[in-house]
Amino acid sequence: MKLTTNVLPGLTLKEPFMISSSHWTANEKALSQLATVQPAAVTLKTTSALKGGSGDTEVHRRTMQRLQDSRGNHFATYSDGPTTLELLDEATTFSLTRIARKLLPDTMLGLSILQGEDYVSLAKALPLDDYSYVELNLKYSFRNVDIPALQQVITKLTEDVAQFNKAFRSLPRLVKLSRELTTLLPLADFGCIFSELEAADAGIIVANSLKTIVPPSRCPDNSLRELLDGVIVGEHLFLDTFDTIRMLMMRKQNGLSTIPVVASGGVVDIGGVVDIFAAGASAVQLCSALDLRGVPILILLRQQLDSIGSNYATFAEFSSALQEYPLEWQKVATSARELRVDERSVVLRILDEEGNSELEFIQRALLEECVGEVDGLSLKDTCVPEGLRFVISHGNVSTFLLGQRVVESLDLTPLPVESAAGFSSELARSDFSWDLAILPKSSLDNLELQTRYLRDELLPVKIKVVARSTIHLVGIQNLTLNELAGVYHFRGNSARFALGELLKQCNPVTDDLIGPQLLPLLRCWDKRKAILAKAPLAFFYGMVCRNEIRQRWGSIWSVSEPLILIASKALLNRNGGMKIAEAVADRITNEREWVRANPSKAARQTRSEGFLRYCEQMLLGNPRGTI
Repeated sequence: MKLTTNVLPGLTLKEPFMISSSHWTANEKALSQLATVQPAAVTLKTTSALKGGSGDTEVHRRTMQRLQDSRGNHFATYSDGPTTLELLDEATTFSLTRIARKLLPDTMLGLSILQGEDYVSLAKALPLDDYSYVELNLKYSFRNVDIPALQQVITKLTEDVAQFNKAFRSLPRLVKLSRELTTLLPLADFGCIFSELEAADAGIIVANSLKTIVPPSRCPDNSLRELLDGVIVGEHLFLDTFDTIRMLMMRKQNGLSTIPVVASGGVVDIGGVVDIFAAGASAVQLCSALDLRGVPILILLRQQLDSIGSNYATFAEFSSALQEYPLEWQKVATSARELRVDERSVVLRILDEEGNSELEFIQRALLEECVGEVDGLSLKDTCVPEGLRFVISHGNVSTFLLGQRVVESLDLTPLPVESAAGFSSELARSDFSWDLAILPKSSLDNLELQTRYLRDELLPVKIKVVARSTIHLVGIQNLTLNELAGVYHFRGNSARFALGELLKQCNPVTDDLIGPQLLPLLRCWDKRKAILAKAPLAFFYGMVCRNEIRQRWGSIWSVSEPLILIASKALLNRNGGMKIAEAVADRITNEREWVRANPSKAARQTRSEGFLRYCEQMLLGNPRGTI
């Protein structure tokens, strides 16, 4: 299907996806990331000669917090920053335009101007020949408007829009509505604004972020207070975006002309994209989708849109069918849902391959980690009390299996945690207690920096190195370190340790990941890049990639660190506590040797104990995104 879409007279895009004016278009680093996926159109961060600044994040900081619903799930993001960061002055916009034209030579570049500016002056100051379109941003319009004064505000805004149209008449023009305005659009008073836009062949964008107060119950755990000054963005806005566009398209049924619409706000997956086109939009601006899943989501959305529209020659035919035939919309929406669900089916297929490749990867990881001298302490006469609390981490395959076997053989109490980072978080709880755990050295080093915040009885004490943790740099196997265009990594201590060691040998561009970004990244993998991860996940990643990548996937480089048995001070303060800990260390050594002698059995036990459920969670987008 040819994805070309005609948004406005004079504005035809090679595909119906645009990048919204946002932090993704505010500086050179963000534009460099976008350059890897070559968007059809990018709108620069909004310009204001009256309120804007340099956008320097070293001087000003933006606050962004993930909001939680009643079950602790992320449902929206709160964002707040000073106007000198949220808006750019004309000099910064001029400079950023030059950068964008260099980094994105084949991308249509849009200019965004804040409502209420001196449009004539800005049109003269900025290089209009570099832009393919211009947006009027009503970001602050209609916030705290008194109903009695509404008609006056609308009249003034209509005049302002006319001035904007006149000043930028050489460019196709869009007006980006404020989110607060969407509920007022059905009022007849807005007819004058629609008439002005129609006469100018302009369109509208629905809509900006939402200015609202966030109550404490929806704030992150460390911010149990009202959030008063910022806006919320994210999928939370999708229903309002969809409803507003549907309402605008109803004008046609009432005998009124319709204005071209671009959707913006809450569109994060192919299902939302389909619904928005069925509602009547001619293009979609993306921001939250990139926040949630990284810039590769754009490639994935292209592929998915082309797939579900394969029966149509052009995007225009496809979108018209969605709008005119409800049964076709239902059919396509079903296909879109299957593509969304397919992520889970892809992962489940990988973890249940007929050739048992998942067992091969687990076995390889166990043998890699279960290394070390056989120097057991031979404390055979030491009695290990039943019920000691042993932390079982999923972060390493060996810590998981060795922990399970020691708990079973010594009749200990298992304390399952997702990772070493999860264990560190548990230590901060007032009701948490533990006796023994196995941690990577980098995690233990980080934990020791926080000891002043922990109760004395919870403090960790090193007992013995019991295995090794290996972090692989995986990608196309014949890629050399000097050829790396970029390296992805998670945010855990092990990942930071590995990255530090890697940077001693090469100097690639580095990008950190959060879990939901992983699958889109892998399914649209860039051959010049690599990712740091532990086995077996490092090798599962290749199986998500397209076939040509999958067949060449492997380890490019690796680094190891000790896995250390630690004990709590509470245990060591008991009578004979150190001997008990050493006896457990001795048992772990014995179990480690069993794994080396029986790798196939060990891999099957690891699978039967549920380790693949952890792998599934990580592949599908663990929100912590740590290793």
